[in-house]
Amino acid sequence: MELTEVGDGVIAVRGRDVNWTILREGQRFTLVDAGYPRYANDIRNSVRRAGLTMAGLEAIAVTHAHIDHIGGVPAILQTTQVPVYVGEPEVPMAAGAWVESAGPIDVALNLWKPRYVPWSMRITLAGGASHVKVPAAVGVADGTVLDVPGHPRVILTPGHTSGHICLQVGEALLTGDALITGHAVSGRVGPQMTASFFHTDGDQALAALDRLAAVDASVIVPGHGAVWHQPIRDAVAAVRG
Repeated sequence: MELTEVGDGVIAVRGRDVNWTILREGQRFTLVDAGYPRYANDIRNSVRRAGLTMAGLEAIAVTHAHIDHIGGVPAILQTTQVPVYVGEPEVPMAAGAWVESAGPIDVALNLWKPRYVPWSMRITLAGGASHVKVPAAVGVADGTVLDVPGHPRVILTPGHTSGHICLQVGEALLTGDALITGHAVSGRVGPQMTASFFHTDGDQALAALDRLAAVDASVIVPGHGAVWHQPIRDAVAAVRG
């Protein structure tokens, strides 16, 4: 794991194949995303490395309900009962009513490409084939400022999933998978989108970039890849280019 404090109490944690973020206010904090199911201990270790304890966790916000972002939530809730927030359209998916996600067939069709085999093996071991449910997830509307440590502002960015959200905290924009800066199967570094088969609606995912370009932020904290220091409008322009 690599921890990077990017200001305003925003601690970006880069995991092996997916990232999460700690929004800190004193000894209280909000966790944004929670990795794969078997990342729960990594989450706890990152909290300790940030000088915090799980007793200070007050809320979890999930950018979207794919297994690599919501997977660790049930294990965390077993010992720490806190509210879990997702975008309003994402509530049924978080509850397990339906799945908007690439499946085994999508991955299998790409196994001939470099990097896919080792990545698929790692995520399978991490619980990537699981179907977790968070039935108590609370839906939040676009533009909401959550009354939790960090006070992130919700930006609805559908396309990757129907209820994908990004979160703004000061100059930092937590982009989830709406815009990333690297991925195990990509091999590229810098602002980019995930592979098309990961998106529920590719046209919507492209359109969501316009919403991001309008945000006044200069630090990108992605769901995959390294923290990126660049005005978000310029990063979006690079992706579109």
